[in-house]
Amino acid sequence: MEAGFEDIDIGKLIERINFPQLNTRPEVIRIIMEAIRLKLGVRLKYRSLSHPNGSYRILYPHILVDSGFRWHIRAYCDKRKDFRDFNLSRIADNPVVTDTYDENADPSLDSDWNTIVELVIKANPLLSNAEQGLIESEFNMRKAALIIKTRGSLVPYVLQTYQVNTMTDDQNPRRDRLILSNKDDVASFTWEA
Repeated sequence: MEAGFEDIDIGKLIERINFPQLNTRPEVIRIIMEAIRLKLGVRLKYRSLSHPNGSYRILYPHILVDSGFRWHIRAYCDKRKDFRDFNLSRIADNPVVTDTYDENADPSLDSDWNTIVELVIKANPLLSNAEQGLIESEFNMRKAALIIKTRGSLVPYVLQTYQVNTMTDDQNPRRDRLILSNKDDVASFTWEA
């Protein structure tokens, strides 16, 4: 007698590696979403590698982004006078919604967010033809390329998700199975720019 699907303990057949649980507090997300909805700024203490103890600033967020690995906001920074990404787990205190609006924070002025770019990802040419064919099949590539359309400001996150190394030219084909074939076209959107 054959075992039916209902007799199989699925939990014994699947193992999953979970992403790290970064410190993203729900109360911070709630306050940020309120600021986005009201089109107002938030005053907060933000920690970064250059300021690990944090510094106060006013941000004007216009979108909340889940990169798959972390949550961040795309916001105009009053301190830096430009649009940037801010990791929610680096917010050191509870933001406070301000009653201020800055006309420079209009999302239509965020050119990196509003620019749609095409990423052309291919199998690493240092792999053998058979290995390249395997990678092309694995990633369901059409005409030996994977074309991904994304916002300019999201390019680094897409490349990180696909494990495309753009930071160095010393490609190890076993580690760097995928390459960005139009690197020069999108260089201004990568973290190395």
